[in-house]
Amino acid sequence: KIISKNKEINSRDLALLYAANVKKIKVYKRPTVVLIASGDELILSDKKKNKGSVFASSLFMLDALITLSGATCISKKIIKDKKHLIKSELKKSLQADLIITTGGVSVGKKDLIRSSLKDLGFKEKFWKISMKPGKPMLYGTLNNKPVFSLPGNPVSSYVCFLIFVLPYLYRKLNINKKLISKIAYLENEALSSNQRDSYYRGFYRIAKDKNYVKILSNQDSSLLNTLSKANCLVLVPKSNENIAIGKRVVTS
Repeated sequence: KIISKNKEINSRDLALLYAANVKKIKVYKRPTVVLIASGDELILSDKKKNKGSVFASSLFMLDALITLSGATCISKKIIKDKKHLIKSELKKSLQADLIITTGGVSVGKKDLIRSSLKDLGFKEKFWKISMKPGKPMLYGTLNNKPVFSLPGNPVSSYVCFLIFVLPYLYRKLNINKKLISKIAYLENEALSSNQRDSYYRGFYRIAKDKNYVKILSNQDSSLLNTLSKANCLVLVPKSNENIAIGKRVVTS
């Protein structure tokens, strides 16, 4: 046996296969994904930024995450907050194995993703989760195609992708992978919520054979600077009490 079933093929494996004169192998098809960002305020970086406009950072972050997961993003678009446009794009998206939307999934007047999906016969599995950030997340199927509707804030969409979408894509590819979790000692106090589990952006380090993690300041779900500085997420379970310095927490 040269290579075991379900192994993720890398450049070294390709050299081995070629050296053994193996001309063909059976592989899993990469899942195809359509990515939709909704919001009148969203623009691309080649457009002039006006008052109230926001660059569609989540769109490109999620595109990169999809590629890193082993899937293929075949389309990414910004759609205005108009039901007929959203429904038209959702119908086109059924060509893919998976649909991911970001934004428009909360309870505001312009949050039209959920109602647009329902108009098309969407079978809702869940909406709103007991997690911070990421509460408005929606999941279900449209014409038997899975749809993950992530919040519009970039940090919320990032966390929801790692916790929900990534495990789904790994299962589709039969990749035996999970987020790497480690226990670490807190270097500063962690504020708990008595209503939801929290995933804080943190900085993980090793010193004298011990794992330490510092929860970064400014945890607002719109702040990409904090996300860029972080190298892990820190899980703080819902509780009436904060977690003190020196206590152990789970990092991913």
